[in-house]
Amino acid sequence: MRRLAEEAIAKVQKNLGSDKAVKVLREEIDQLKQQNQDLQSRLAKLEALAAK
Repeated sequence: MRRLAEEAIAKVQKNLGSDKAVKVLREEIDQLKQQNQDLQSRLAKLEALAAK
């Protein structure tokens, strides 16, 4: 019984670690999306200036 409990604890702790990793990856993706939008906006402004 104790072994099963220890295995369950280990499994939960392992999953918690992967949840944190997923959260970090999602935050990084959100940052990259924002940076991409900023760069696209800057490019559009530069292209508008060059077309004049």
